[in-house]
Amino acid sequence: MRDNIYGNGNTGSISVISLSTTGGTTLNAVWKQRKDMWYVVEPGSEKNVIDVLTPRQFHEAIQNGKYSLRW
Repeated sequence: MRDNIYGNGNTGSISVISLSTTGGTTLNAVWKQRKDMWYVVEPGSEKNVIDVLTPRQFHEAIQNGKYSLRW
């Protein structure tokens, strides 16, 4: 099976968090356990990576308002 940002089917559960920007753009944050990184992508487009963040950078981006969690 082809490996992609959402996993290759053998990686177990995948964490995806819905985000928005201050401009109202909806994005997804995908956690990649193997790389210990968050990948911020456009929904439905795994090839269009907007940002790659460490857990600390992801936390700071939420805290500083770069991204906000969508509920």
